[in-house]
Amino acid sequence: MGSVAVIERLMRGAIDFHVHAAPDPFHERRHDALDLARYSKEAGMRAVVAKNHQYGTALLAHLVNKMVPGFTLVGSLSLNRESGGLNPDIVEAAARAGAKVVWMPTTSSVISSRGKPGIPILDEEKRLLPEVTAILEIIKANDMVVGTGHIALEEIYALAARATELGAKVTITHPLTTGFGCKLTLEQQQELVAMGALIEHSFVACMPILGGMSPKIMVDHIKAHPHGCNSVEPRSS
Repeated sequence: MGSVAVIERLMRGAIDFHVHAAPDPFHERRHDALDLARYSKEAGMRAVVAKNHQYGTALLAHLVNKMVPGFTLVGSLSLNRESGGLNPDIVEAAARAGAKVVWMPTTSSVISSRGKPGIPILDEEKRLLPEVTAILEIIKANDMVVGTGHIALEEIYALAARATELGAKVTITHPLTTGFGCKLTLEQQQELVAMGALIEHSFVACMPILGGMSPKIMVDHIKAHPHGCNSVEPRSS
């Protein structure tokens, strides 16, 4: 089977868990949300999760899905400063609007925020903040998924432990990507999978703009915990 045929087969019914599309307040994106849905449907994909760092995408997804039948654009929310931070009320509203994925702080995290104080999810004694637990309870109640975003390593472990304790689905966001949160070793990924988390690998780590990591490294990591990976994202950003 030729490489094009292999790619076409892999795309049929695929779900991309993490795509940034326009409109975006701070970045130029290759496609807007409507074209993203149309092109993804043409490729035979089943669904795409639309992500933005500064606003929730559930309402945008609702409109796009009316315009592109037979395909699902999934709404999400990133808990950054611009979207309200660690606010359970905003998460509840996003859930009611149809969002299915909630990321912990990304551009506003303690290790990724630039020029302004980051948003921690742990208190001074390294315990999860009460509002984070409240958010996880909302996520569990609405059958949503929590992603770790760009938080620090100790925050990742604490979040994964509490999420699995509550029965909430948790994904570890692009652990091999440089410059967006912390990179995780294979052993750390395996520990988190053993706790009940899924690993969200992103192909953006292999693109030249982020150092061009060999795809074989990602393949080796996926094979090392085959039951703990939920996607390898091509991404449109």
